[in-house]
Amino acid sequence: MIIFVHGDCNFRCEYCYEKFVNTSVSAEAENKIINFVESRLKIGNFKILYISWFGGEPLLGLKKIYSISQRLKLLADEYKVDYQAGATTNGYLLNRFVFPKLLTCDVRFYQITIDGEKEAHDFQRKLKNGSGSFDRIIENLKNMQNTDEKFSVSIRFNVSKNNYNSVKQFLNETGKFFIQDKRFSFFFKSVGDWGLGERKTNVLTQSKGTTETDLTVLGTQLGYSIGNISAVLSNDSICYGRKPNSFAIDVNGQILKCTTKLIYDEKNKVGNIIDGTVDNNKLKYWVDEYDYEEKCLQCKYFPLCRGGACPIDIIDNHNRVCQRKRKHIEEYMDILKYSNSFDLELKCTDN
Repeated sequence: MIIFVHGDCNFRCEYCYEKFVNTSVSAEAENKIINFVESRLKIGNFKILYISWFGGEPLLGLKKIYSISQRLKLLADEYKVDYQAGATTNGYLLNRFVFPKLLTCDVRFYQITIDGEKEAHDFQRKLKNGSGSFDRIIENLKNMQNTDEKFSVSIRFNVSKNNYNSVKQFLNETGKFFIQDKRFSFFFKSVGDWGLGERKTNVLTQSKGTTETDLTVLGTQLGYSIGNISAVLSNDSICYGRKPNSFAIDVNGQILKCTTKLIYDEKNKVGNIIDGTVDNNKLKYWVDEYDYEEKCLQCKYFPLCRGGACPIDIIDNHNRVCQRKRKHIEEYMDILKYSNSFDLELKCTDN
């Protein structure tokens, strides 16, 4: 489950799609979250309770992460499930004091974004006051690396035409201190038309279509752990919104399926924990309650693709999604020959 623990962010990134509000999870919403999770645990046969802390910037809601985590861990013990947690954070507040406290909450999986070397990163990912963020994030990552703790960090690069060369430079220079530490992996994502959020205009230019694969090849050749390959060639990474037991809860208690569509798409609002409502018709839209075309079922890539990724894309624009997914899978099958470090498997899961 994904919990939007704070509605504001200390960054104002040049591709952000969110509209921020300076509020955290209320005491009422916290209690309702606990009740919602327990109601799911009572009726399901689960092995893992996985919580992903999200925002805004989740570390702005650090006190709520502590309090909710302790209560959720008690529930996990009661229902005999393994408790795991992660956070999607910009990394600016993840200093040497905060990181150990998060570990006590079993937050051991992190996604943190670096958009190239200092100049390019600070242009795309600036603080709310306009200042740069690169130096602080690198310092925090190095502090994490200097511990013996067990954790995993996926460093994401949001790549535009503006910062493409800077990302390549980072791989060849600054990033090399990550190569020998397999707790860190890299993931490349082309900047898309994700929405304006609070921005008035887009100042970034989208990169060419082969950006992700080109950087994956370079990163693999340089010896980095690259997450793109396993993400594309394993069905374990199918869109979380399509999984029947995956939910996102925002700071106002709305139950969502997707962290990108947020409240801006009515189809994404499937319920509210405050009043206890769930719209089962909207849920069906997300969790594979639609018929696949015969050509999908006969396709050799169907176990990896499952008809695409986002249900909205599948239903509204299937042919384009299909062509893109096939191309991606074929490209990453070719890239796999550059690395012998991937052990891929298909999983059957109802989660």
